[in-house]
Amino acid sequence: MTTLRRRKLAEALDAFLALPGTLELLDPPLWAHAQALCAALKNAAPDDAAGIGMLTETGREAIRARRVRLDHEVATLTGLLRHDREVAERLGQALAAEQRQGKEAWQSFGISRKLIARQGVALLARLGGDNLDKLIARNREDLLASPTTGELTQSMQALADQAAGLFDSVEYEERQIGVLVEAVYARFNATPGFALSRPRRVDLDDYRRELAGLAAKTREFCRSRINLITDKNSLAKKFGQEVAAPLRDLFARLGIEAERWLEEVSLLPQVQLRDRKAGLERREENLGKILDHFVTLETRLEEAQTALAWLRRQEEGLERVLACLSPSR
Repeated sequence: MTTLRRRKLAEALDAFLALPGTLELLDPPLWAHAQALCAALKNAAPDDAAGIGMLTETGREAIRARRVRLDHEVATLTGLLRHDREVAERLGQALAAEQRQGKEAWQSFGISRKLIARQGVALLARLGGDNLDKLIARNREDLLASPTTGELTQSMQALADQAAGLFDSVEYEERQIGVLVEAVYARFNATPGFALSRPRRVDLDDYRRELAGLAAKTREFCRSRINLITDKNSLAKKFGQEVAAPLRDLFARLGIEAERWLEEVSLLPQVQLRDRKAGLERREENLGKILDHFVTLETRLEEAQTALAWLRRQEEGLERVLACLSPSR
């Protein structure tokens, strides 16, 4: 081997060994042998073509094996990123659509709840104790002021009639609220992700039957000769105990049930809205984790592509070593 070829070979081999990653590419014994060959070439030692050939062949095999691994890793990571991006895009679009629906549902519920609350206030006001207390107080005054038996019985009957009228107005308010509530529930159930059972209504039938019983009791009270010959103060007291007090109790119980019903029909959609919001927040968090995972995959892909680039440089360096060994050079 001429001095010029030896020098070029030494330079090519030295450049190859100096490339980043070459130390990891060759096993330690081969690396040490390559260093010794390079030093021998620089010092004009006898040729060791067989040693250099073994080095280059081993280096080529190592480069080929590592290229296969890196190409597979790059292909796998590229496929994962492409697939995961498509999945994340679909998930993101579905999530955004459901978030819009959820926001619209919450706004709609806010408006509906205010309407229900406003009508509920009117209903509970009718059922408030003040209304019936005023009727009872006025009835007592009329009863005590009645100069004849006819007027006396009329004043007692008036309380039952007025209580029935009050009950009719309560029933009307409850029916109006019920129609509104059913419309709200139907609108919610038409939105994907909501499943509200049919809202219950206040069962007024038992209260109406109880009220009819008190009306019949009032009529009997008015027909009783013993009652009519009783002094007015005692009569008013007895009428209050047997008719007015049960009426007050009836409307008080109805008021409690109506208030509970109003809370219930507003609470059920609110609970589902809260649960849906929490579910959407969890999905948003999971989507964020998927997007964060992209960063990890992209980093690994960049690292693999960088390693491939350095592998190409190592391959080029090894080819230069082989070119220097060629007799034609």
